[in-house]
Amino acid sequence: MAAKTEMIRARVTPELKREADALFERLGLSATDAITVFYRQAVLRQGLPFEVRIPNAETRRAIAETKSMRGLLGEPCASHTDATIWRVVEGQFAHALRAGRGSLTAPAAWTN
Repeated sequence: MAAKTEMIRARVTPELKREADALFERLGLSATDAITVFYRQAVLRQGLPFEVRIPNAETRRAIAETKSMRGLLGEPCASHTDATIWRVVEGQFAHALRAGRGSLTAPAAWTN
């Protein structure tokens, strides 16, 4: 007899998991519900359920400059930059789900 469900294992940072779990709770979703929504939309659209764009040259330069800067403690701040970018994307994804929209638009800085 075939299993009715499959197990998915993924590694994410503890901060991302806490933030996502808090968001899902506010939306009335479990992590399983959110992943299922993502999978169903990906299958329905035959691709990611939101627009993913490659940053233009100006944005890539700004990201590279930010990654090369040093934080107050002398540590590279690339993870902070990446975390900020992904929080924006995740926030747009959650907003689109709440609004019933099927697609997202990238922040203006990524599309110029």
